[in-house]
Amino acid sequence: MGYGPRESSSSWRSLLDSCLGATRGAGDEIRASHEPGQQAPFVTDKDRLSSLLSPVASSSDLHEFTYAELRAATGGFASRNIIGEGGFGAVYRGSLEDGVRPGLVAQAVAVKRGLANDYVEELLKEAMFVAQLQHRHPSLVKMIGYCYHGNQRLLVYEFMGHGSLDNYLSKPIRSVLPWSTRLSIVLATAKGLASVHGEEKPLVCSQFNASNILLDSNNDVKISLSDLRLNTRSLDGTEDTTRVGRSMRGCAPEYIMLGHLTVKSVVYSFGVVMLEILITGKTSFDLTRPAKKRHSVDYARPCLKDPRRLARIMDRALKGVYPVAATQKVALLAYKCLRANPKRRPDMSAVLEALDHVTAIADVEETPMIL
Repeated sequence: MGYGPRESSSSWRSLLDSCLGATRGAGDEIRASHEPGQQAPFVTDKDRLSSLLSPVASSSDLHEFTYAELRAATGGFASRNIIGEGGFGAVYRGSLEDGVRPGLVAQAVAVKRGLANDYVEELLKEAMFVAQLQHRHPSLVKMIGYCYHGNQRLLVYEFMGHGSLDNYLSKPIRSVLPWSTRLSIVLATAKGLASVHGEEKPLVCSQFNASNILLDSNNDVKISLSDLRLNTRSLDGTEDTTRVGRSMRGCAPEYIMLGHLTVKSVVYSFGVVMLEILITGKTSFDLTRPAKKRHSVDYARPCLKDPRRLARIMDRALKGVYPVAATQKVALLAYKCLRANPKRRPDMSAVLEALDHVTAIADVEETPMIL
């Protein structure tokens, strides 16, 4: 995506420390830089934020926007331009004019907006982690810039024309994606996750689901890694215990019950995505469904190993048109990803390898299943 060589991931620990506690440290550095004999300057949160993000911005084409620029781009943050909810606030569609920032051309953007309160750490973590990762992982949604204004914190991302996969699942009347298109979306997502998990110190998304899978106008896939956490288990042998967020859809049982988050937790969430997209065509949790079918994992997982029962839970919108052998392989893979014991789940590299094999089967299967 036009990024030059960058430092390797050896600085992840210092990055994490910066995100969690360096706002104070940045203030200390600013105070220490004043001239001897002069009164130490008062350091605001904006000073700390700018101190932390400036090195990232200068080395990754990350732009610092003014509030006026982003307000104009989003039509005054008009409610009609809200396109979703992000990790810490509403997300607006916006349009940047040509030359609003040096080196930027006119383009559509997604502006994530949140109030300060408890969100300073989240902003720092997301901005720094994504800026560090995106040059190595083109499958991630590109962050263009950020803005700090009063009690507002804003992040600016590239706009994905077809929105999230979650939007597709939640529409009352939706266009029917062919099974082969769904498989290509899931495969591209697996490649992105396997790449990020392959980092020396893997990053995981605490609440990964279909809303993190974004599609452009050509249905090409990019991943939004909101709610990033560092998988500290790989560093010191301990679990990373984090605060469980508001939405539990697709979350692994060990994260819901204990707050334990590892790369295997994301594998479980990816299994839920496979179930939603390639099997049922429905969201994994829906209060409008009968009580026994509100959680699709509960009633669908036993069907994934039985071809006859599998046919009963397949997305009716497909009208029975899907490759049988490939679908059965996907169902078995999803079953393994949804195991309750994290240690028995495959890692993302194994999932990717299995999906590559499924793709090969689907390509050579002569005729789709037509019921």
